[in-house]
Amino acid sequence: MAIFVIGGANLDIYAKVNNNDVVLYDSNPSDISFSFGGVGRNILDNIANLDANPYFVSVFSLDPYGKEMYDDLRNKGVHLEYSRVVDNKHTASYIAVLNRSDMYVACSDTSILDEMDIDQLSPLKDVISEDDYLIFDANLNENIIDYICHSLKGIKVFDAISTSKVMKINNLLDRIDIVKLNRLEAEALSGMEIKDSNDIKEAAAVLLKRGLKKFLISSGSTVYSIDRHKALSYTHHARRENPVNVTGAGDALIGNYIYALSENKSEEEALEFGLSAAVLTVDDINAVRKMNRKLIEDNISSLKITKGELLL
Repeated sequence: MAIFVIGGANLDIYAKVNNNDVVLYDSNPSDISFSFGGVGRNILDNIANLDANPYFVSVFSLDPYGKEMYDDLRNKGVHLEYSRVVDNKHTASYIAVLNRSDMYVACSDTSILDEMDIDQLSPLKDVISEDDYLIFDANLNENIIDYICHSLKGIKVFDAISTSKVMKINNLLDRIDIVKLNRLEAEALSGMEIKDSNDIKEAAAVLLKRGLKKFLISSGSTVYSIDRHKALSYTHHARRENPVNVTGAGDALIGNYIYALSENKSEEEALEFGLSAAVLTVDDINAVRKMNRKLIEDNISSLKITKGELLL
């Protein structure tokens, strides 16, 4: 089965403040790095690093960054025949200031994605089969998301990205097979405050009642996998005293989880694989760490994962 990703591709700029604490209204000595990113591209890159040859549907600029990003993905074996290249927009950009390892503030410009239209996606109707995975992110506009949900086949996987953007699927929950959320996004979508596992259960009941088939909720070191039959929790106990950048962990989790499922791994195996990749990713300044399957699998035992089950 093939994996398709529909989403954005950015130039990422990370500024990690040297003294750990950001001083407002002043110049902060920092380590500044440039890399390629974007939620859709990050998920795709995690999959491509495992030699899975996924398909990417996006919009690239003809500017130097866009050309380099396009060539980088093509050299990794990514299928780009359904992507579009435009000359009237600059490459999408994301700038993040890191206070210690976490994001202090970020700014993004993804207006190039507005160039994606139904005509670009319509050929996929005859390409994507029912058992292919189709991953799409919340940076897409609502018309595109609606078209994906109603007109394309495949096992649909949605990455929420933020509390505001997740609301784009508020009326489409029964059209999506898997939704990846963090705690705050789950709160926004369910309309409930989530503080502990009991709140997770109640929020899950609301979302399942509204038609959601399956979803992952990440909260700290725990990931909950919930569907209509069971709710499982997976908690890792890996210690990262000085994580470098946590912003790509969620993309690593969902990308590697879906890759493992596409390789016919069980739910438990896929979640362990995704968690391992997410933990390894925080040790790298870039949003995507170059990893192979052996590195990810060998790291699983060090996580000392404990598993539980919530009674819905």
